[in-house]
Amino acid sequence: MGKISYETHFKSTRADGRLTVSIAAFQEKLRRTEPKLSLPANLTEESFEAWHKKVKDKYREVLRMPEITVQPTPVKLSSEKREGYTLEKWEFYPDEFMAVPFLVLIPDGAAKESRVPGVMCLLGST
Repeated sequence: MGKISYETHFKSTRADGRLTVSIAAFQEKLRRTEPKLSLPANLTEESFEAWHKKVKDKYREVLRMPEITVQPTPVKLSSEKREGYTLEKWEFYPDEFMAVPFLVLIPDGAAKESRVPGVMCLLGST
């Protein structure tokens, strides 16, 4: 079999434009199909918000995302001063069945007025 190319394998040579190879016909159909939720050409801020909501709703439908239920606020389990930083252990609750622990390392001198990098450690799980 020779080199596959659009011209020899995926372009019709018939007068009616039809293809005789099913994969070529399928690809041509895809090439000509405009996605239902493609980004509109003339976007305004309002139309972007409407488009974004449609995309988000379709993602939820396709991925079968569960409805978000309000869960308890994360809880700080402990706080321990160490050399150069404070180590805090927290727990958050993404759903009604799970508690997820994580650590936060807060460097000395960190404050609203004096922002510095911190570290969050999320533990792995099976």
